[in-house]
Amino acid sequence: MTLFTAEKEEYLKLIERKQKKKEPVKNNELAKELNLARASVTEMFLKLSQEELVIYIPYKGVKLTEKGKHYVKLLEKKQELLLHFFEKHLGCTKKECEDMLDHLEHINHELFFEKLEKYLFDN
Repeated sequence: MTLFTAEKEEYLKLIERKQKKKEPVKNNELAKELNLARASVTEMFLKLSQEELVIYIPYKGVKLTEKGKHYVKLLEKKQELLLHFFEKHLGCTKKECEDMLDHLEHINHELFFEKLEKYLFDN
């Protein structure tokens, strides 16, 4: 699995969430939500496009590619594993889980998540 920065992961998740309408997600939508300049968002769109995670259509926005959708599913799986561990094994509240997930969901160590999944579901 190719690993990406936390910033790229956040963009991918946000694009996936906003793309529910099946229309391209415009840079001003993300710029407003992320409190960034539209030029900064466009720059990230271009980076994600170069990595074939999105299709960038100038003046229209971006759509996730199949590769981008697949990566978002992997991110969601990581988040689900951590959430399950925090709730069931550490007894964390929903608020505590959310706070920890914000910091830990960007761990980019595939072996860690393989071991965590094995620990959680093979015992």
